[in-house]
Amino acid sequence: MAGVGVAAPPPARVISASGQFVVYADDLHAASAISTYAEHLKRQWLRALELTDTWRDPVVVVVQSNAAPPRLSVQALGPGFHLRYQLDGGPGQLPEPAWRAAFVEILCAEFANRDLPVPGALAPIPWWLTHGLAAEFGQDAEDRLGDVRRELPVAPPPSAGALLRRAAEPAADRQLQAQAWLFTTGLLSLPAGPAKLRQLLTELGAQKNVTNAFAAVYRQDFADERRLEKWWALTLAEWRTSQVARNLTAVETEKALDEILRLPVASAQKLRLELLALQAHPLYVDAIRVYRQAVEFADPKLREQADLYREFARQQVQAIGAYLDQFDQ
Repeated sequence: MAGVGVAAPPPARVISASGQFVVYADDLHAASAISTYAEHLKRQWLRALELTDTWRDPVVVVVQSNAAPPRLSVQALGPGFHLRYQLDGGPGQLPEPAWRAAFVEILCAEFANRDLPVPGALAPIPWWLTHGLAAEFGQDAEDRLGDVRRELPVAPPPSAGALLRRAAEPAADRQLQAQAWLFTTGLLSLPAGPAKLRQLLTELGAQKNVTNAFAAVYRQDFADERRLEKWWALTLAEWRTSQVARNLTAVETEKALDEILRLPVASAQKLRLELLALQAHPLYVDAIRVYRQAVEFADPKLREQADLYREFARQQVQAIGAYLDQFDQ
């Protein structure tokens, strides 16, 4: 990511609910839609990594009249802020995969770079993490599983080590995107999975090397490359044999759902509900999706931090507005 010169922003400006995203567009409705979409993605990202919304650096989104794909640039700011992330691109259709991946990359980069000195080298955000999380936020469980089962047999999948070392972004490679989602989902499913992904982002900022950062975080899970490859092979085998067919009866589905809902709310329940949706009786599928949304919003961490978010967002909105107003005058 490198800073680039950009044209003057379009006239309409919308600041998102948390204050982190400042969207410029020719049309006020387009700016509002993108602002809302960015906040929606951020809520999903926060839940996946079990984070509170204590962002530091603002994100400026400039929607130009052309149809160019989103392009990310980063620049250092003056006192009071650390870095400013900027997305420039055409309006497209939301939710568009390119915009979704760009927003996910920004969220990961902002967290990883938050405590780094400026100027200095920035954290490299691996493509598999960006596209893996973007796929997680963009489809329901059955669609994602269908993609994996369609794409993985096309060619032998790369080793886990090759995935970690790959630098190129698979913008149009559905097979690599399916593997990225599977790899990321597998890491999230490990014990303390969200905490380890947070630690990985921090290590990426400290070490500036994906392979070294991964080894530092996951050495207890994968003592050597052989154990990592064994885990990856088992993960691939498990998902290849997963059944999409809904083979549970209505009574069996009700019993499985009842067992999940009697447990205290935890992030692991979302995955259990997703897997149940793949096997459930057809009459229960819509209900399970509603319960899954309820589990997400019932997370006690989100409720406990609501007041903190609100006050923090208010302060950030005021600070960002004052900073950006200098350039509007």
